[in-house]
Amino acid sequence: MIAKEEVGYMSLSTSAEFNYFKLGEIDFYYQPQISTFTGNIVKLRSAMFLHGYEITRSDALFHFAHNNDSFITAVGNLNIQHVCEQLSQWQTQKQLVIPVSIIVRQQQILSGTLLSTVTDSLSKERLPAKWLEFEFQEDCIYQRNVTFRNTLHTLHELGITITLSGFGTDLFAYRYIRRLPIDSVVIHECFVNEIGRCKKAEELIQKMAITFAENNIRFCAPKVQSIKQELFLASVGCQIIQSAYPPIRAEQVSSLLRDTPNQ
Repeated sequence: MIAKEEVGYMSLSTSAEFNYFKLGEIDFYYQPQISTFTGNIVKLRSAMFLHGYEITRSDALFHFAHNNDSFITAVGNLNIQHVCEQLSQWQTQKQLVIPVSIIVRQQQILSGTLLSTVTDSLSKERLPAKWLEFEFQEDCIYQRNVTFRNTLHTLHELGITITLSGFGTDLFAYRYIRRLPIDSVVIHECFVNEIGRCKKAEELIQKMAITFAENNIRFCAPKVQSIKQELFLASVGCQIIQSAYPPIRAEQVSSLLRDTPNQ
């Protein structure tokens, strides 16, 4: 874990309330993700909180950062370093270790610091790249920057899983998923919310599921709140769901994984 006394201060925004903060004040949590076929925890999604706000979320992050690219990059890279440290701890404890999904922003790639952060963290903690999954927002696929695309391919070649989240609200996105090394897709939560209430939404999910299967892309769904939603998603081929329950601390994850059968 990152000791508070070892970290410095960093400008967060022009707001007086959040002008400076200690990096050690960021709390790290994990959201379990469940296999629709076995019911086991098969993946975790990292989440960062600052003063009670989940800064992993785009709306909160950009509110605090005021589009400060340096801040967004630093916090994102800190998350990667912390997740690698935590994975190493779980490995040392000889408990079940499962992949962790980390939200990565365009700013991290365009800054030129992402690859070095990843390779240094993996090397320092002696971790296989397969334990990391990088989650990008859907609009990233329209990025024409050569550095962005090359970095994405390099990450994939290292063995890191590449995921698109918030997918399905833009029909043009389907044209791009074949051009990039996309391993899995998380559909937008608005579709999940309409399961059991809107037939059209369910038909759209079915069509998306067919497209994913045709392109050998894993299909995941966020914020599943009912058995009915879970059953429908499983019936159309959704492999992984994320519950609507709040993220939990690393110690709680350890307890859960001790009771989870080996994958």
